[in-house]
Parts: sequence; C-alpha cells; structure tokens
Amino acid sequence: MIRTLLRNMSIFNNWQTIITTFLLEPFFAVLFFYLISPHGNLGNSSRLILTAVSLTAIFKIVSLYSGIFVAAQMIDILKMIFIDIKGFLKFNFCALLISFFVAAVQSCVLLVIFAFLKFDIQLKLGQIILILVLLIIFSSLFAMISSLYSLQANNPYFYSNLLLGLLPIISATIVPLSAYPKWLALISKIFPFWIIQDLIWGDSFSHVGLMVGYVFFYSGLLLLIIFVQRKKILLS
Repeated sequence: MIRTLLRNMSIFNNWQTIITTFLLEPFFAVLFFYLISPHGNLGNSSRLILTAVSLTAIFKIVSLYSGIFVAAQMIDILKMIFIDIKGFLKFNFCALLISFFVAAVQSCVLLVIFAFLKFDIQLKLGQIILILVLLIIFSSLFAMISSLYSLQANNPYFYSNLLLGLLPIISATIVPLSAYPKWLALISKIFPFWIIQDLIWGDSFSHVGLMVGYVFFYSGLLLLIIFVQRKKILLS
C-alpha cells in the first residue's frame, strides 16, 4: 500500500520535481528570510537560521502529509487505511516519516546555503533539541488535523492550504507577537507555533505549562476527528 502510494506521489515522479523540492525551495526560503526578516543581520544569524529552518520544515511536513492522504483518496485506499487501527497507525507513521525525511533534507540544504553565504552558525544543542521536539509535535498534530478533517471534501487541500497561508502570521515569524494588534496576537495564540519562535528569539523558555496544554487539547481534537472520519469513510 505504501509503495503504491509513493508511485502516485508527484514529489518523487521526476527529476524536475526533486530539484524543485530539494534545491529551489530551500534557496528561495533562504532568500526570503535574508531579505525580509527584520532580524536578518549577522549578529542574529544563528537565530535567523533556526527561524528559516523551523518554518520551512513545518510547511513541508504539513503540505506533504496532506498530499499523501489526498493521493490515498485518489487511488481509493482510504477504507483500507481506516478499517484497521493497526493499519491506520502504520500508514500514519509512514506518512509522517516520509514528511519528516523530506523536511530534514530540505533543512540540511538550507544550512548548507546559509554556510555558503558565510553566516555564523553557532547553535546551542539544548535549544536545537527543544525546538526540534516542539516542531515534530506541533507539525505532526496540525498536519493530521488539517488533512484528516478535509478528507472526502470537495477540496481536500482546503484546511492544510489555509493553515499554510496563515502560518507566517500565526507563528510570529516575521514580526514578534509583541508588535501585533491585541486581536491578532490573541488569534495567533490559539495556535502553538509562536512558541517555537519565542524560544528561538527569546533568552529563556517559560511556556512549559502552556505547551502541555496545547498538546493535550489538539491531541484530543485529533482523536475526535479520526473517530468521526473513520466512521464516515467506513459507512460510505
């Protein structure tokens, strides 16, 4: 089932798509952050790199995971995925693993480009590990929520595309939340992505309780979506 799915995914179909994914996208991501980010100076280069890598990785994980489930829907294997809990977990693990692999390769290319531009890369191991853990947790949760909620809809990409369109704002990547209007900061704090940027640009991490709350709330929402969609797909 996984092999069949991979053969139907455009990202691995030809060398043009592979070059675009693993070379052009990272290059333009570096260019974007280098030119637009208000923090883009040599004194903050390490933090700029973490900002670029984290946002680009979330983008790729969400978009690729969504594409995997849309491909599964197109080749009509959704019932095979949802009929068995063990099979569903195995398929999701593989889908996330593929998404993480592609995001990791893109991140490595980003780091190489930054190094080529002679950015000073000095990152703290503890900071990197915590950011990586948060990135994996939050991107996994929202990739699954946005993708599974849209299954069998007229536009199965709607919620994942909406999330990706809002992500640069709600993650406080370009401008910190302190510079937002109160209403926009409040909306952004509904989502957990700003915590990653706060950790990157702040000197300490003081949102442990809030982070745990986000994880429990969105995990519960994900389980509800899986239950509803499984019932809907098996009865269709």
